[in-house]
Amino acid sequence: MPSHIALPGAARPRQRFRVNGSNWRWVKKGFTLLFAFFITTLLLYRLIVNDSVWRPSGPILEDTTITPANISSGDRKFVIVLPVDNSSPDLCKVVSSAVALGYPAPVIVNWKNDFHTDADGIGPSQLGKITGTLNYLQWATGDEASEDEKLGEDDLVLMLDAHDIWLQLPPSVMLNRYYSANERANKRIAQDYGFFDKDLMQQTIIAAAQKGCIAPRDKISNLYCHDVPDSTLPENVFGFFTDYNVGRYKYVRPKYVNSGSFMGPAGDMRRYFQRVKDRMDKDLLEVRSNEDLAGDQGIFAEVFGEQELWRQHIHEDDFAHDNPGKEAALSARDEFEYHVGLDYAQELFYPTCYSETGGYFVSLDDPSSIAKQSSKAGVSPPRIGGVPNDISVAEAPLAQLDDGSNQGGSWGDVSLYVDFWTTSVPVAIHHNAWRDGLKSRRTTWWDKTWYFPHLRNLLETHMAANTTAPLASIAADDGNLEVWSYGAKVKGSASLLFGKNKESKAWQLRSTDWNTVCKSSNDEDEAETRWYDEVFRDGKGLL
Repeated sequence: MPSHIALPGAARPRQRFRVNGSNWRWVKKGFTLLFAFFITTLLLYRLIVNDSVWRPSGPILEDTTITPANISSGDRKFVIVLPVDNSSPDLCKVVSSAVALGYPAPVIVNWKNDFHTDADGIGPSQLGKITGTLNYLQWATGDEASEDEKLGEDDLVLMLDAHDIWLQLPPSVMLNRYYSANERANKRIAQDYGFFDKDLMQQTIIAAAQKGCIAPRDKISNLYCHDVPDSTLPENVFGFFTDYNVGRYKYVRPKYVNSGSFMGPAGDMRRYFQRVKDRMDKDLLEVRSNEDLAGDQGIFAEVFGEQELWRQHIHEDDFAHDNPGKEAALSARDEFEYHVGLDYAQELFYPTCYSETGGYFVSLDDPSSIAKQSSKAGVSPPRIGGVPNDISVAEAPLAQLDDGSNQGGSWGDVSLYVDFWTTSVPVAIHHNAWRDGLKSRRTTWWDKTWYFPHLRNLLETHMAANTTAPLASIAADDGNLEVWSYGAKVKGSASLLFGKNKESKAWQLRSTDWNTVCKSSNDEDEAETRWYDEVFRDGKGLL
């Protein structure tokens, strides 16, 4: 009979794990549940990320038609303003992208300003965008400018950041989109507020829209992040995660001011920039150092946010003739209403910051390329549906060349930058993405633009052209609206420099050549790589 007494030093019997029938059933249940959880999670992830249930499966098209009765006939001038203090190949790319497409030679403001020592300087150069542009608008709409240099209140002004914005579509498309976007915006105003009176509020100025409510180098501006209107893009444009801040605003619809691009009538632009400058001057008196307010975007956003907050609190009855508070209401309108709206669909201006992986260059008539790049961006199936109508009716991209390059060429054949999520084919691409070295795209993506292989020929052709045709002719009330190049009589000029005459100290415009605008401001950098070797890359030297 075995002993059950534990003797000193004797080894204890080792416990063994045995899977009996009952335990094995629990193990199988555990593995089954774990496997089911894994499969469910995987399917849910694929459903959220890839299934068209959550997001559009085709193009997101904006109505680009214009009702003639909504715009006045007559002539308008069109000018591009670039705030920049020195030359560079990056500036050259901005200017050449405009001239190659048939836009007027830009007006450069702040040229050679030293924002650290100049008596006219105001501190950080980004704030100079405000003062420089305003100085030009005040001069051009005033009595000192000559008839050719003068801007009327309704002439159109396009202000762009001067180092990193490339145009890719012609003036006719930009101008048509500008007027159609304003018409759509004014219809929304009527729907949202129950009335529309252009003397009270309307949209005439369009600013670029970005995904993040952020103002770089600005610690004091109120951006009104929760008071600005929602984007007009579909609520499912980015799928299940739309408007959730996942992956640095990747899935947030653009609805915040980006101050890299503005377009509007000269009079309204002057008034808006004056308001922004007044706010800037007030803020600069309150900051402790330049680092508290070294960027302009927050100030533009604050003025826009105040406008939208004011709009939310007004009623049509506030302005009735028999309302005793009418004068106070009109005074508030004058203080807060600046006719500013945003390019929510990014059909005019496309900031790449927070949209770093959403777009790329493709030929719109190449479905396989579209499918490949769409998949890389996370969009499947592809939404791009060919060339948008407003682009297809524009003059062919190489029609101005007489060397045979335009044979068979259409907008569907050339490489255009596209957002694969929103299906936007923007007029201008703003390369302001900066994380992980993405500023290098200003160099590495330059040769991907459709005009790059023909750039020298396009510039020479447009500079030598003796055309009398308008940039755009749009059916309007009682006739046509025709938009003409500003400074068109200055042939062969790369840009017009706006500054003060050294002797008279009066403001003036003077034309300048490509070398002045394009060379590196650093002599050593220019000696190492000539600007024309970077911009043209054809080994043919100067323009």
